[in-house]
Amino acid sequence: MDYFKKTEAYLFNYRSIKASVTNLEKEIMAIYQEEPLGISAVSYEEEPAGSNKVSSQVENEIIKKQARIEALEREVKRNKNIIERIDGAVDSLERIEQKLIKLRYLNVGRLTWRKIGHLLGYNEIHCQHRLRKKAVQQVSIGLFGEAAMLQFARERD
Repeated sequence: MDYFKKTEAYLFNYRSIKASVTNLEKEIMAIYQEEPLGISAVSYEEEPAGSNKVSSQVENEIIKKQARIEALEREVKRNKNIIERIDGAVDSLERIEQKLIKLRYLNVGRLTWRKIGHLLGYNEIHCQHRLRKKAVQQVSIGLFGEAAMLQFARERD
């Protein structure tokens, strides 16, 4: 696995992952607010006394809704976990590396390496190659642990 590329993908999509959490939570709320199908249209004249057909339909719908809610909640939990892991990994960086990650990956508009270099007080080549490599590798180790660390160590050797 290429941990460097996977980490960059997480960083580039960080804001989208956060937006996904918000949207999934809204979808969950919408499901809770829906009325089960058939509740307002129940007609007791259509079914003989003692029939459980209507009840069964409503129960099946409620079961399906609950399964959908649980799937959405798992996705929210997974995405929140990714966000927390990224936040923790970025917070562990040195100040200059944090700034580079935020300027390059987490900003609304992705800045050029020239602009990033200017803002950080380094030339663009140093930012693009040395600082970026070190920062992304550190975030990667924060996200994926020992496996990423060992991969980077092998690449250095």
